[in-house]
Amino acid sequence: MKRPLPRISVVIPARNEAALIASTVGSVLRARDRYREAGRDGEAVEVIVVDNASDDGTADALVQHTAEGGVVVATCSPRGAARARNLGARLASGRVLIFLDADTWLPPWALVRIAELVEEQGYEAGITRLGALDGGRRARCWWAFWNAVRRLPLPRAKAMPACMFCTREAFEEFGPFDERVDIGEEWPILAGLYRARPRRFVYDQTIRALSSGRRMELQHFGYTRTFARYVWAVLSFRGRLDYPDHIRQAPRDSLPRQMKEGASRTVLRTTANGARSWPGFGRWPASLGPWLGKLRMHAIEPRQTSGRPPTIAKRRRWFGPLLIGPGNLYLRLLGSGVRVLPGAEWRARERALHRALHGIELETGPWGWLILPRWPGVVLADHARSRLDPAPARLRGLGAAGRALRDLHRVEMPRADGGSERLSHGDATLRNVLFDPGTGEARWFDFDTAHDPDLAPAWRHGDDLRALVYSAVESFADVPVAELLLTVRDAYTDPGPWEQLRDRLSRGALHRSPLHFAQACPPDGRRRELESLLLGYDWPCESLMKDADDQSTG
Repeated sequence: MKRPLPRISVVIPARNEAALIASTVGSVLRARDRYREAGRDGEAVEVIVVDNASDDGTADALVQHTAEGGVVVATCSPRGAARARNLGARLASGRVLIFLDADTWLPPWALVRIAELVEEQGYEAGITRLGALDGGRRARCWWAFWNAVRRLPLPRAKAMPACMFCTREAFEEFGPFDERVDIGEEWPILAGLYRARPRRFVYDQTIRALSSGRRMELQHFGYTRTFARYVWAVLSFRGRLDYPDHIRQAPRDSLPRQMKEGASRTVLRTTANGARSWPGFGRWPASLGPWLGKLRMHAIEPRQTSGRPPTIAKRRRWFGPLLIGPGNLYLRLLGSGVRVLPGAEWRARERALHRALHGIELETGPWGWLILPRWPGVVLADHARSRLDPAPARLRGLGAAGRALRDLHRVEMPRADGGSERLSHGDATLRNVLFDPGTGEARWFDFDTAHDPDLAPAWRHGDDLRALVYSAVESFADVPVAELLLTVRDAYTDPGPWEQLRDRLSRGALHRSPLHFAQACPPDGRRRELESLLLGYDWPCESLMKDADDQSTG
């Protein structure tokens, strides 16, 4: 009989983290649900958030979690992460204490794994691997470097408070956190136990928590300055005494003008004169993206055979295979979560999806041609730009596309290992959906781009939703943004992808790369308006309609 797992307490210190704390706690609650699904006692997991003298409404952002998820919110008036962690440890009743930063997401299986490490393998403390929650290539290199440092057989190399755990006994023996310092406050516990009993300490690399790099991204030379702080802290005790707030927040004088005037957080991705930008890489993604969007990798040839319905023959152009390898490497470095499929994989996916969605078997012609049915209708991107029909008639196509995308996301596809996965498109722009004005139906096509199957369905579906919404704002140039968002929201009624889209947008990690600008490159004003509406709390229908009416009458 499997031994009972110990009671677990998750302690999250938070100071001015209203933008991220709800999503962090949500990741812990999802891990608690997975803990319960594994046959454990879900009630044996408690979540304690310690509000460390916040003045931005951090506690208010947790109202839903405290009411429905049983999250406990405590207040620690003296500032300092060490004081907040120590207060959380005193309030906790678990034998296993997990300390998680407010900007770090816990993977779903983490609680089960940590409980097994403590109860079944006898470890007394440990840390996990970290990955990039936001940021680009620099953020991934940053966390990869520190993950390599954690492998060193040095006590201080094993100290990392973003996602750490220890038993109550180890905390009482080596703790508490050092309240005299602002950095390295966890060294007495983790480094102390590693010195005393190295075989009871574990650096578990199967758990990969995602941590935000905003403290480095939002300041000039942020990674260099933060690394210098860490080195100083290791070399001198004085280096641990001061870790000022501007390391965690952008200096006010360095903020773009729109941020100073109260615009949404995502304008950090916009330069002071309103041009699109990408931190550390200037404006080139916005310039390169539309050019990439015009690049057509497929040759399409209509065919008509006597006695058979009309078809379309489609194949890769000669330069397609030359671009796929470097392009996918670049997308992987960006962490975009999508890739362009090589020829054989693309044809196999097209056949599988047409079989699942439409119940038809596609034929393969010579030289890699794929024979597709010629559906009635018009590409929705062209229909949206046409002024021959009034806006309400064209918006019917957008609503039909949203419903068709929702239905596609609900389809379960069998996998080779015997399981199943929820479908996603990979490039759900208006260029890849066919709308029939006569029947009011929409069909998605062109499945040569696929999401990473290891990503959560909500993330993949949220990325499809992002592509649909941004391309709609670009193509329906004469329709108010609020009306477009309301149309898509009424058609796509599943809440999970919307929440995922809003979470990514709140971290400034939504529409920024050349791939995104290749999919859709709306004007800056309409893009910022869309992001402001997406960041709204609940998108009430009446408020969106009021915004749309005001813009149309104005």
